[in-house]
Amino acid sequence: MKSLAICFVLVMLVGCVHSEPQRCPVCGGAVVPIEQVQDDTSKPSRNLAVWNRSSCGNLLFGPGSTICPRDWYACSAFSRKWELSLEDPKGLALEMDGRILDLPLPDKGKIRSLVVYSQSIDGDGVVHSVGFWSDTDESYLDRLNDYAKRAGINVKIERERTPGQTYATAEVKTKRKQNDAAKH
Repeated sequence: MKSLAICFVLVMLVGCVHSEPQRCPVCGGAVVPIEQVQDDTSKPSRNLAVWNRSSCGNLLFGPGSTICPRDWYACSAFSRKWELSLEDPKGLALEMDGRILDLPLPDKGKIRSLVVYSQSIDGDGVVHSVGFWSDTDESYLDRLNDYAKRAGINVKIERERTPGQTYATAEVKTKRKQNDAAKH
């Protein structure tokens, strides 16, 4: 019975890999297997969701995942969501939600990582988000929570996961607009 369950899971995974979309949902262009593309580490990452440059890497974008070589949105064979993560939100082909762009950030001297802006496309919805590590500063975290309540966005704060530091993410889900067009 156990081997039957394993076979079923493998068939489901293979089906998922072979049924990946062949067109980018943002620009409509052809996509390629992610293994066929390399990131130029001498430049900012084309997509930090795929190439985050950390020692642990990102296993969600393995074999069967696809990427658009035009706007760099990638589809994970595991999650089946299209994602793009960048340091510069102006590089996103879809406009980043203004509530995320207006999010107050900690003072530059207190930020301990890249500030990463991301979009995840799932059906007709887009999740706009930003995430970063910073020194734990309760007055900043209070301002962040106040802003989130006023702006109607979700904030997740992980205090002291690393001593003296906090990881914060903010996100909001919107409907994709019919006239969303890539900025090429």
